[in-house]
Amino acid sequence: MTSLSLEAIPVPLFIVDKSGQIIDFTPSVTKMFLPASDIADIIDKDSHEKLKTLVREREEKRVELNMITFDNPVALFDVYYKPEAYNNQDVFICYPVHEYMTNMQSTLNQFRSMTTQEPEHAKQTQTLTVIEEDQDTILQLHSLSSKRQLREMKTNVKTVLDLLTIIHPDVIEAEKAEYFDLIVTQLSHTHEIIDELLRQLKEKSAAIN
Repeated sequence: MTSLSLEAIPVPLFIVDKSGQIIDFTPSVTKMFLPASDIADIIDKDSHEKLKTLVREREEKRVELNMITFDNPVALFDVYYKPEAYNNQDVFICYPVHEYMTNMQSTLNQFRSMTTQEPEHAKQTQTLTVIEEDQDTILQLHSLSSKRQLREMKTNVKTVLDLLTIIHPDVIEAEKAEYFDLIVTQLSHTHEIIDELLRQLKEKSAAIN
C-alpha cells in the first residue's frame, strides 16, 4: 500500500501513528467526518474499548465500530485495521455498514427490476384517458429514472473495484488470487452490462424524441 496515492482511494481511510494521532487521510474523510486530531475523537465512547483492544493487539483485523459522522451523529462502520501498512504507520479503512447494505440491496433490486420487468408507464388510481403525448412524457421520465439508477449502480461497482485494488496485495499473500480474479472479472462484466443498458436507453430516448 505504500505506493498507492491517498487521492486515489475512494473510501474513508486514516493514516494514524502509534499514539492514535491522525497524520493523513483520504479526500472522502472530509465529507463524512468532522475534523479531528485523534482517531478516538471520531469513535463513539461505546466503541472505545474495542478500539483500545484493536490497537493494543496490533493485529490486522476487521471490526465494527460506532463512529461519529456529519449526517448521523453515530453510525456503524466496518473498520479494516492494518498496523504499519502505510510508511510504517497504522491504517484504518472505514466503510459505513448501513450505506453498504443499502447500496448493495438497492443495486440488486434495480438490476432485477430492469432485467426481468417491462417498465410500468402509468399507475392510475382514477380513470384517465392518456393521450399519446402523455405516454411519450411518461416514457421519457422512466428513461431518465432508469439512467440515474444505472449510473448509481455503475458508481457502486466502480467503488468496489477501486477498493479491491487496496486489498489486492493482501489477497496475493494469502494465496487467494484465483478468488480475487473471479470477483474482479464478475464485477467488470457487471460494469459492461450496465454500460450496454445505458447505451440501449440512450437509443430508446433518441427514438422517442
